[in-house]
Order: sequence, then structure tokens, then C-alpha cells
Amino acid sequence: MFASADTLARYVRVFIETPDQKRILINKLTYEQNDLLLNTMYYPSERNLNTLGASLRQTSFSASREPTQVTRFDQSGNPLAAGSTSYIVASARDDNPAASELDLPIIVELWEFSYDPGDRLLKASPKRTVRLVAGGKRSEPGTSPGTEPTPDTGAVPKL
Repeated sequence: MFASADTLARYVRVFIETPDQKRILINKLTYEQNDLLLNTMYYPSERNLNTLGASLRQTSFSASREPTQVTRFDQSGNPLAAGSTSYIVASARDDNPAASELDLPIIVELWEFSYDPGDRLLKASPKRTVRLVAGGKRSEPGTSPGTEPTPDTGAVPKL
């Protein structure tokens, strides 16, 4: 089976979920994890989603102390204004492998672009979201109280 031609219209976002249900955006991965992320984007199977999540759970991260504001852009790529969302940003550390599995859930989101010729707008929408908890177990967002993902950020836990 081959991936469809829409692979250029997909992207993957990954987060660490804090105990208060807030999200830390993972913006830099190791070289190997970048390959796993691309593989997940091109072939979004259960196996690839789980492999990416398991790799992230075994990683040490360094995080920013202050939230980074999201910026909105126009159709030409020029910045419009600050968005309403901000994130603490985390980066995977190549130099310091994790001593133990990360205790916080990892969220992997697969997004897809679609173009509406009537409105002449490009829209992004989530196609699939997976929440991976300790031991490689999965918990879909919204299946238990308090697991609805929120785009806000809170205090930085020890990563």
C-alpha cells in the first residue's frame, strides 16, 4: 500500500501534557525522532504513532521558562498578529538520555490541510490525536474526565 498524494498537506504536532492538563510543545527532536515523525506523517499507522510516542517517552527534554506566544500569519506568510495561544517549548536532548521513562503523557496530533475553493481558504484540521501514557498505554483525549487537550500552558514540570 502506498501513501496518498496528500502527504504534503499533513503535519504532526507533539506535546507533553502536564498534570494540570496543559500542554508543552515539543519543537525540536533528535535526528532519529525526526525520521520517526516524518514516517508517522507519511504513513500515519497505529504502529508509527506508537513508535514515535514510545521514543519521546524515553527522552530527556529541556524547556523554556516562559511561554512563547503563537503568531498568526497571512496567506503570503507575513506575520499578522500575536495569536491567543502560548506554549512552554521543549527540546529533546541528544546529549543526555533519559534515566527513566517520562511520567507525563505524550500527545501526538496528525493535522491535514484542506482547500475550500468556494471560500478560497486553506484550513487546517486535526485528523487524529493519540495520547500515550506510562507503559506505552494509549488513552484517547476526552475519554476520561480532565483529558480534553487545552492549548494553554502552565508551570514547567521537571522533564
